[in-house]
Amino acid sequence: MARNAATGSLVAVVKVQLTGSFPVPFKLTGGDVMHSQTSLAGKVKVEARVDKDNDAMTKNPGDVVGEAKELVSIPASNVVITLDRAL
Repeated sequence: MARNAATGSLVAVVKVQLTGSFPVPFKLTGGDVMHSQTSLAGKVKVEARVDKDNDAMTKNPGDVVGEAKELVSIPASNVVITLDRAL
């Protein structure tokens, strides 16, 4: 998921199925924006969550989360997210 770096509001989300081992490639595009009035542009905070119950609306103990170490300027490639915290 990508959040606006200035406001923290959610800009874009993509669901990626885990089918093997890490690292897992992902791609966020303008087609993944949450609202038609927003765009995936500028600086964003890129985050990920491995959700144990497969329900993106819940955050439960045991879910694993992480983020890119730096803010990401769009467009970008080779962004690395380190999953390093359990909820």
